[in-house]
Amino acid sequence: MRTHFTSEAEPFEAYTDFELEFEINRSSRDYMKWVQSSLNRIIGARLVVDGISGSKTRAAVQTFQRQKGLTADGIVGQITEGALIAAGAGQPPGGAGGAPSSGTPGTGSPSSAIATFLPYSGTGYESKYTSSDLRFNQYGRSEAILALLWIAREWQRKHPNGPKLYIGPISKKGGGTLCYSDGMCHAEHKDGLDIDIRPVRNDQSKGGLKFTDSSYSRQLTQELVDLAWSNRCVPVEKILFNDPAVNRVDYSSGHDDHLHVSFKAPSGSLPAECRSTGSGYGWELSEELEQEWEEFLDDFWGSFTQPRIEDRTAFTPKDKRKGVRDIKKVYALVLHQMAFSRGNEPKKYDTVTAHFAILPDGKITQLHPETALLWASNGFNAGSVAVEFAGNFPNTKGKCWEAKKFGCHKVTPEQIEAGRYLVEYLIKKIGLTHILAHRQSSGSRENDPGPDIWYNVGQWTVEKHGLKDGGPGFKVGSGNPIPDAWRAWGSMKKDPEIAWEISDEFDEGEFYDGEFAAEEEFSLSSLPASVIRALRNGMESVALKLAIANGHRDENDLTNMIFFRRHQERGERKLSKGEPNFDRLASEWTDIRDRLVRPALRGLGTTSSAPSKPASTGGAKPVETYCTAVNPKGKNEDLLMKQLAPFVQKYRGDIPIDFLLGWIAVESAGYIEATTRQCERGYFQLHPEEARRVGVDDPQRLSTDPEYSVRMGIEMVKGKMARAEQLGFARGTDLNRHFAKLLHWLPAYVPILVNLWKASGASPRTWKGFSDFVVKNRDEIVKAMAKQYPKNNLLAILKTKPGKSNADPVHGIMGVDKVFVRGPIWEERLRKMGALSGTNEMEMFQEADFALF
Repeated sequence: MRTHFTSEAEPFEAYTDFELEFEINRSSRDYMKWVQSSLNRIIGARLVVDGISGSKTRAAVQTFQRQKGLTADGIVGQITEGALIAAGAGQPPGGAGGAPSSGTPGTGSPSSAIATFLPYSGTGYESKYTSSDLRFNQYGRSEAILALLWIAREWQRKHPNGPKLYIGPISKKGGGTLCYSDGMCHAEHKDGLDIDIRPVRNDQSKGGLKFTDSSYSRQLTQELVDLAWSNRCVPVEKILFNDPAVNRVDYSSGHDDHLHVSFKAPSGSLPAECRSTGSGYGWELSEELEQEWEEFLDDFWGSFTQPRIEDRTAFTPKDKRKGVRDIKKVYALVLHQMAFSRGNEPKKYDTVTAHFAILPDGKITQLHPETALLWASNGFNAGSVAVEFAGNFPNTKGKCWEAKKFGCHKVTPEQIEAGRYLVEYLIKKIGLTHILAHRQSSGSRENDPGPDIWYNVGQWTVEKHGLKDGGPGFKVGSGNPIPDAWRAWGSMKKDPEIAWEISDEFDEGEFYDGEFAAEEEFSLSSLPASVIRALRNGMESVALKLAIANGHRDENDLTNMIFFRRHQERGERKLSKGEPNFDRLASEWTDIRDRLVRPALRGLGTTSSAPSKPASTGGAKPVETYCTAVNPKGKNEDLLMKQLAPFVQKYRGDIPIDFLLGWIAVESAGYIEATTRQCERGYFQLHPEEARRVGVDDPQRLSTDPEYSVRMGIEMVKGKMARAEQLGFARGTDLNRHFAKLLHWLPAYVPILVNLWKASGASPRTWKGFSDFVVKNRDEIVKAMAKQYPKNNLLAILKTKPGKSNADPVHGIMGVDKVFVRGPIWEERLRKMGALSGTNEMEMFQEADFALF
């Protein structure tokens, strides 16, 4: 059902700007008193309210401007004034109730939040305004601009050859009403959250159009609408557009030639979903896109949001500054821990003797200028900048200094990320060449900064940026060298930074036969540092994807990269047919190419440099090995559920219906066309090998024929239940169903988990008991999996957060649990719609939650 709105028409035209200017004398003494008292109240500036704009007042203004993401020039103009008012300062003298001097229609108060300018063009979009004097209306809230860029990048990913999206009015800087050249004004576009986008054409032209024109593409426009609603940055409030055949839009006069997308007002920080490329429907987008999106976010927020570093140099004790240094002679950053924490309020750290402090929530405060000489780092004072991490952190034995008095804390991920940010900031600003630990210059600070900070910030800097730490044994005066344990701390315990996804490798598949391709000249030293680091940590799939992302697309070079890393004893020497073990090594080289390199290249639509003979499959129809992922969205969920419900009832037999519905909900969300890169298809997401085993004659039918997709999916479930019964979980029991779903995760690993559980004697013998056992013993379980399947690079899981990697047993447990949460919800909804009949079978099962071993 379409809602009809009545509002002023919003033609896709250029507007005339009217600046909002109240009759205020910003140079008056009364006005400056208002500024000073406002800053005292808002940021605790402790200024003398005398109406004189001296150095302390300008410094306080700069601090406030930095906090609000404004240009820190120390001058209070219209935007800074608006930010002060928004922060609770009240109206300035002469400004209350004032009228716009231009006679412009009521425009509302300007907002400093509406200050992010949309670049003329970017990935997937262009602004329709080519002239700079017409682009005054391309400002918006940073969250809305980010949402638009997210939509455009997703559009580009789906349509790499075009057409692009063409963007119209957003808001003017500071907000307020946009007006036409004839004096007529917009009813909306005031708050930086409304964005106009042209309907999508069916050609590559840039011209405007209406939905009644022959060049209009209804299909692509509907796709754009669905994409806007699905963005994970800012929720959409409404979309106005007048094509009656397009879903999820509302009618409004004057919207024949553009979509008016209104986002909801953001509250709080950027949603976590905006940083995730996961679909939420049981599959994930590629690691390449995840990495690209994270890099894009870093660039975006570095350009548009408030600076990471809060300047408090105007409020810290000046007697701590023992002199002024030539910044050119400052070469090192020294890492410290405070050995106490005062929470996340910056002003509580003003008395700390350091140039910077990093708080538990990741805030960075600058306490003293980099040119200030501080007595902070002993023998490193003259040439170093000191940073203190708030907290009392443990040593390698887990002990904290005077824990009863000062507590014992963990370094937070936010602090690690902030520490790395500060390193890169100082490298760019003052050209750091060294990163050091305070213990190297102090005989009494043996655990300063401690293994967690050193490994995750110091060692990370050495490896990523090539800064020096003095090397093994280096110290000055009575200091102590950095312990070897600190340098290797990440290999001795979980590294909170590394969260790689290892690619899915179907464990029951076989290697393909193929011809050995002659090797090209190649050198590992030519690879980016990120690729070398991934190789060093045994993450071959990740190294491949990073190499491809950095422009390495030759399949022979990429194969050599993995092969030479595995066989470092060869010194990158090419294979020769006359050498010992040639057949075995050539087979390994071919296996790397066919199982790792080519699928990674296909994932980017990249052709190999030297195509070779396809894999030999005998006379049988080859099993699919790579597919283009299809992540459908935007359809009516009730209709999807009602379509498949009759077939589920028809073929389920004695299998509880909510179990099957939960399976579908987790795997495909009811979208029959859902497909993963591993060619898992249909409602139940059958892997090609699973499809072959249950007798699927045409895998494409799983994605197009609803009844067939349900029937063959249930056959696959029956097979999993039979396999669970072989593992000792009686048919018809709760455990049988749970383990049947777990066998759909990575079937070769499940028996390992079950055997370890049995051998442990752990109780109770319930699914919860099993889940608790897996979570508690994750590392030992992964090692057992790696021992049995050494080629699958499973030890890389130990460097990820629990549940993050697809091959992590905790990930498998989480997937099973989702089935038993979503299934009953789907069943209840279908019954309320009258789409299901009969008794809720799960209510009939009262069996004990255990199985006979």
